[in-house]
Amino acid sequence: MSIALQIRLEASRRLRNWLLLACALALVSVLLYLAHCYSGACHRWPSAAWLSLLVPVLAGVQLRRFWRRQTPLVLCIDAKGRTSLYFIYKNGDFSPAVPVRLAPHSIFWNSCLVVHWLLPDDTHLCRIILPDALTAGSFARLRLSLLWIQRQHELW
Repeated sequence: MSIALQIRLEASRRLRNWLLLACALALVSVLLYLAHCYSGACHRWPSAAWLSLLVPVLAGVQLRRFWRRQTPLVLCIDAKGRTSLYFIYKNGDFSPAVPVRLAPHSIFWNSCLVVHWLLPDDTHLCRIILPDALTAGSFARLRLSLLWIQRQHELW
């Protein structure tokens, strides 16, 4: 099988919405608890209240860090199965091609791809790709191509 594929990967809107909903629900639960304590129902401030305030703050910080690192990429797979990434900067410029290897613990489900790449300097790059980030045909081609590359690496 020979493949040649070039796909622009962007952050999934569905994943972002689920994470934002989880942070909002955590914040609402903290606000309801504080309103309950403010109404006089709580006679003393429990020690776990600081933990309930800390959880939404940490979730918001992690969510912001997660989305700041999600720069769009262009994934190129040539006919021999070699993969390279191009990072897209905010001004629309492309970075030079970075050759990457597929990590063996990548997961390719029908509705979700968890792709782990190993960069040349042995750093790790992980992306969660959901079908709403690509068109249906592009998602299917990407999944098939990554499965083929993973099978070829298992044979080596």
